[in-house]
Amino acid sequence: MGFFAYMWVGLLILFLVLEGSTVALVSLWFAVGSLAAIVAALLKDGRAHVTGLYSEKSGKTYDATVVLEDTGQYVNFKLDFDRQKGGGK
Repeated sequence: MGFFAYMWVGLLILFLVLEGSTVALVSLWFAVGSLAAIVAALLKDGRAHVTGLYSEKSGKTYDATVVLEDTGQYVNFKLDFDRQKGGGK
């Protein structure tokens, strides 16, 4: 088996332990599902639109598109902001 197969088996075991110890924390599974959807979109399309990102600097939330850029040597992530709503340039 390859690295990713072992990684997913390890994550499955970790999540089963978390599920057993946190039966009432349904929001944990919604967060994991959201993260999985973002990862799937990034791997499929190279981009994923995310809403409700939080800025520690301003204390506000914003929407952006996370873009995956593979240079062949490095994998980079950048945020593209929609400037249609707030009167941007």
